[in-house]
Amino acid sequence: MSLRKRTLVLLGAFSLLPAVGCGPEVPTVTITAVAPLTGEAAVYGQEIANGIQLRHERLMAGEEDIGYNVVLEVVDSESDAAQAATLLDTAFETSLAAIGGVTSDEALAMIPVVQEADRVLLSPSASSPELSGVSEFFYRLYPSAEIEASTMATFLRDRLQVTRLVLVVQDTAFGTSLADAIEAVWGTQLAGRVVFTASSDQNAMVDEALGYEADAIYVAASGSALAEAMQALRLGGYNGAHDYLTASSSLAIESVLEEVGPAGNNSFMTAPLYEPESLEEPVASFVAAYQEKHGTMPSYYAALGYDALWVYIAALSEVEVIAVPSDFLKGMRAVRELQGVTGNIQFRETGDVQKFTRIYQIADGKAVDFEKYQKQRRDELMKKYQETMRDIERANRN
Repeated sequence: MSLRKRTLVLLGAFSLLPAVGCGPEVPTVTITAVAPLTGEAAVYGQEIANGIQLRHERLMAGEEDIGYNVVLEVVDSESDAAQAATLLDTAFETSLAAIGGVTSDEALAMIPVVQEADRVLLSPSASSPELSGVSEFFYRLYPSAEIEASTMATFLRDRLQVTRLVLVVQDTAFGTSLADAIEAVWGTQLAGRVVFTASSDQNAMVDEALGYEADAIYVAASGSALAEAMQALRLGGYNGAHDYLTASSSLAIESVLEEVGPAGNNSFMTAPLYEPESLEEPVASFVAAYQEKHGTMPSYYAALGYDALWVYIAALSEVEVIAVPSDFLKGMRAVRELQGVTGNIQFRETGDVQKFTRIYQIADGKAVDFEKYQKQRRDELMKKYQETMRDIERANRN
């Protein structure tokens, strides 16, 4: 991409300045990431921050020429929605745009700040349906919970022949919105709905859930709450061959899977397609760089963070004049068919990303594509069958 002249106007407290040593035609913009680096949502926030910072390092290495020097600031919301909103308000005093709303609770709390400031907020992972079209300045990289719900409901009904479904729901904006979405698309009356909090009696929660004698239980929760609920249900006796335990992509992170332990095996979850083992670009270089820096395979949440900053980089490359911060919105609207590490990125008019989810199965503590896993198992069984038949034929000849 060729360097185009950028024009910026200083207005009030907000300023965009030429980068020191970069010449007058390379102004500096600040992007602030507000993420839960501590607290109950830190398991997701830390991974997302890792991805954001890695993408910024690549930009600063001079691999791209977008006409701006980008300063990244990362601040800790401490998993507190009110604090996230306050931090965003402070960030917008100097920042062109922000990445934030890792959880639905935080994203919903930040929306009034976005509407007051007329500046863009991009959420990497919030999924509450309430966020769809809530502001022209709000975008998100994770699809609405309604899409996850539809994928799971169809799978349970059509593939697993489930007729009795129970929802076990963490009392948070995320848990409630996800459970509401499942209930809306289920099509028939639920067998039951059990709500729990951090202070709930876990044994009572399990007894109530199992009392409904469900074919499947959907746990609408995240982080440690999700892991603990799944463990409790399995230990409580929900462990038969056809006792289906299901969840959202909140399960799709190594630390949560490790916390769930064996209780997670043979459970199912939904998530958009993400293939870190791919040898294709841009995934291969992202995975290699992440492993070199952190020593682990990047989770889907790390990939979302990486792509979140990438979206802003792409938007900046489309904006030649920023007279007021809201001019950045023109760049966001120009982002189309961006090939990120989480796949093709395109936004709807509602600010929602155009992505769909698929079913993953937990096998040996890992999330694997359900269809691919089932095909692999069929192929293995067929191979064993063919080997057995050959052994029988040889025995008969002898």
